[in-house]
Amino acid sequence: MVTPLPIVVLASGRGGTFAALNAAQRSGRLAVDIRALLSDRRTAPVLEIAESAGIATVALRPRDFPDRVQFDRALFARAAALMRVIQSLRKSPLRALRSR
Repeated sequence: MVTPLPIVVLASGRGGTFAALNAAQRSGRLAVDIRALLSDRRTAPVLEIAESAGIATVALRPRDFPDRVQFDRALFARAAALMRVIQSLRKSPLRALRSR
């Protein structure tokens, strides 16, 4: 059995591609573990699709940052943080909750 690759998905639209990725993951056709979905649009329909699938979501608006570089840094820092938190929860739920 192949160990699923943990991933964070970036999306900003209706969610067609994300829905296909999620379906492929759930059916076992794609060896990934979708840990979270990040978007640059708070109203993107893809956020609802991810939430209804039990996948963590984050929406950051580019206009809340001084420039694109700062936005990108914040976005990727958030993705990295989500990966660490989720990994901690999967390894030891009680230990991760106590460290908050």
